[in-house]
Amino acid sequence: MRFIDEIRVSFTRSEGVFRLMTINIAIFLLISIAKLVFFLAGSGSMFLDNVVMHLALRSYIPAILTQPWSLFTYMFVHVNFIHILFNMLILFWTGKIFCEYLGSSRVVVVYVLGAIAGGIFYMLAYNIFPAFSNSITASYLIGASAGVLAILVAIATYVPNFTIHLLFLVR
Repeated sequence: MRFIDEIRVSFTRSEGVFRLMTINIAIFLLISIAKLVFFLAGSGSMFLDNVVMHLALRSYIPAILTQPWSLFTYMFVHVNFIHILFNMLILFWTGKIFCEYLGSSRVVVVYVLGAIAGGIFYMLAYNIFPAFSNSITASYLIGASAGVLAILVAIATYVPNFTIHLLFLVR
């Protein structure tokens, strides 16, 4: 129990970027470990796929009405390593800059509101544009991309002339 208590204390004392990254990575690890267990047990991962679908944001309006929590939960669900890796790298880099200028408490608010706005835009796009009509019942949204992009846009708007030195790119 000492290890869990240390994690709990460090989580409550940490800044918003660390909390967001911890939640995203923990959910990714839980899903990945469950996938591995289902694979090693020789059983199909239909149950796990069903769980992910209950957490994902669906584009189909009747599905949204039966799963309203998905507008919030989708922003923490990742099933692909590269997807979570790049989301967390961008969250870390832009989140540190954001916290430096606007404070740690605001980063969580911008992340959540940006992800909710991204989810609403996703649902509207799939239900308004005819190009998506063939795939509306099967489409779903997962990942932190909308929340991370909201933090990136917020800090780019607040400090537009901030210089970032990218690794491995030489002028």
